[in-house]
Amino acid sequence: MKKLIKKIFKILFWPVYKIYRNVNEKLDDLSNKQGILSLKLDDLSSKQDMLNLKLDDLIGKQDMLNQKQDGLSGKQDMLSIKLDNHHNVIKTNTFNSLNMLKSVSGNSIIDKQHSIFGKYISSNNTMLKSSVCRAQDLIDYKKWTDEMGKNLVHSHLTNSNCLLNRKAWEFVFIAQALYERGMIADGKKGLGFAVGKEPLPSLFAKYGCKIIATDIDSSTEAGMIWTTSNQHAGHLEDLYKTDICDKETFFKNVSYSFLDMNNITSDFADFDFCWSSCAFEHLGSIEKCKQFLYNMVNCLKPGGIAVHTTEYNLSYNGYMDAGWNANFGRADFREMYDSLTALGHHVEELDFQLGDLDNENYISYHPYDKPHFKLFIDGNICTSFALIIQKGVINEPKRV
Repeated sequence: MKKLIKKIFKILFWPVYKIYRNVNEKLDDLSNKQGILSLKLDDLSSKQDMLNLKLDDLIGKQDMLNQKQDGLSGKQDMLSIKLDNHHNVIKTNTFNSLNMLKSVSGNSIIDKQHSIFGKYISSNNTMLKSSVCRAQDLIDYKKWTDEMGKNLVHSHLTNSNCLLNRKAWEFVFIAQALYERGMIADGKKGLGFAVGKEPLPSLFAKYGCKIIATDIDSSTEAGMIWTTSNQHAGHLEDLYKTDICDKETFFKNVSYSFLDMNNITSDFADFDFCWSSCAFEHLGSIEKCKQFLYNMVNCLKPGGIAVHTTEYNLSYNGYMDAGWNANFGRADFREMYDSLTALGHHVEELDFQLGDLDNENYISYHPYDKPHFKLFIDGNICTSFALIIQKGVINEPKRV
């Protein structure tokens, strides 16, 4: 009987028991997993708290950085104010110096020169003298600014439309000085020193002049410096300005040659005129700069004309050597005048009278990228000066 009951029980309830047991096992398994999830949640919660703490720390550090930045900004503002004040002091001193130079650079200076160096030969009053850079010349001789146009603006200037600038004055002055003396005419033979990529060869060729344009050999150390600054003409094609002269006329009238201004060979001779634009101050020393002037007249016919622009130091009366770039004072130009005159040549009267237009008071600082007539070089105020020299009918000295 008992065996029968057990048998019936197994038949009826054993499947239910198996289901019950499986359900309990699954519930236990779920409970274990829930416990594991709870631990993981607790761990994530702890990590979230740590991240919040780190975020709070970063926010605190950011606030400190902002405070330091504010402090630095304040110091920068103070430095800017001090720098502005410093520039204002320099400009005030500059303007005072310029005004002083203006007050003494007229007839009084020339009179003193007469008494010290002897009387200068007077030129035709309608013609240019050896002169300091003045903006008024660009206005008076607009013919040349119109003909050379955008070629008068140096490539590094930020305002590419401003023709009122120092370099433009040099080109216009050279053209006008030669034109007044009958040099810009058909068949006249001209020699350009260190022409770079200037517009004058194209201009002179347009009027029928036969030009030999020269520059330092590009393979030399000096040549490579000028090539790097994009101020060297390695080939004749570099000199051609399409908006000044037609191609056929240019290549018929202009040739190109390498020439070392410290070693002018005898084959450069019998020219009606020669010129250079801010070149001979870069020859390496005061002696070499001045010797070039005494040597270059040997390239001219008797009565030939030379026009050379260079840098003029308004802050100092004598020569200032700024390494590869020389800045001449008034005393240097007087010495050049007297030496050339003693050799039998004529130098046009030295005119140091500064211009008085508003834009001439602006002083340009490095990198000199704004149009200017005056610039600040190694603590000195500088501009340009042009010498006009006529070769005398004399026995030529030996080349040095």
